[in-house]
Amino acid sequence: MHYFPTLIRLQEFPCVSGYAYGFLPPLQKLCEGLFDSVSVTPAGSLLCMRHGVDARKTILLDAHMDSPGFMVSMITPNGFLKVQKIGISDNNLLPSLDVMVYGKQPIRGVFASKPPHIMTPEERAKAIGDQDLLIDVGFTEAEAEEHIQIGDLVTFSPCVTLLQNGYVSATGLSSRLGILSLLHCAQLVQHQTLPFHVACLFSTGYHTNNRGISSAIYLLNPDMLISLDACPAAFPDIDKRLLCQTEHGPVIHVCDAHGLSLSNALIDCAKENGISHQIMASRSGVCSQSDRAFTSFEGVPTAVVSL
Repeated sequence: MHYFPTLIRLQEFPCVSGYAYGFLPPLQKLCEGLFDSVSVTPAGSLLCMRHGVDARKTILLDAHMDSPGFMVSMITPNGFLKVQKIGISDNNLLPSLDVMVYGKQPIRGVFASKPPHIMTPEERAKAIGDQDLLIDVGFTEAEAEEHIQIGDLVTFSPCVTLLQNGYVSATGLSSRLGILSLLHCAQLVQHQTLPFHVACLFSTGYHTNNRGISSAIYLLNPDMLISLDACPAAFPDIDKRLLCQTEHGPVIHVCDAHGLSLSNALIDCAKENGISHQIMASRSGVCSQSDRAFTSFEGVPTAVVSL
């Protein structure tokens, strides 16, 4: 698989958390020939199956495919768009960021804000409230109403930037890395006979209610789950226990919220096979997908591997 062209291709399609319908067709195309069956679950996730010799056992591999975003909630009299957040936590990061509004056709916009030099000291010290979030697309009210309607989705502008030493910066990179990793795994075993069923789930709802992974647990009742995610790399002035080193392999999380048995098994496997890896102690709530899965249905042995 050519990772960089595929990453660029995936960036062309919106995938706001819980609203992955525009992202499914290109992802389904990438899955062609790699699985025995590909289907869309009632929750909106993409479920890809490889059938194994022993039908009594199923391993579930999960990578979320969605990213935080917004939904248009109002068109103001002067043509600005008010939006509702979907999985966004910090409003102070938003002013001046470029966005893409998916109306009748994709429309570029920008989060507008009052210029700092005309703000009062009180305004500069005040946190940005949800009611203050406005997007400027350059339309009048009439033009906006012609091209955009309430409920249209908004994402950060798709962007892929090549950095030095082979590093990449991109919007929604954490989900795209998981997708590419699962597809690469499927390619590696494409022509092999598997000892048990393997289900690859590209799940939705990661940044909202985890509905993709929760419903899949009830649908498949898997014997174990390995969830792929991303974690922050080295950064100045942050506790090193919360970061990973990009040159030292994937991170295997150990966390009481989803048990230790499968995480320890992965660590042992990596050591026995000489696979570079890192171990990170994570608190409950950091890996929300796996936390939810571990307590779903009858309980599923769970581990999280981060890139």
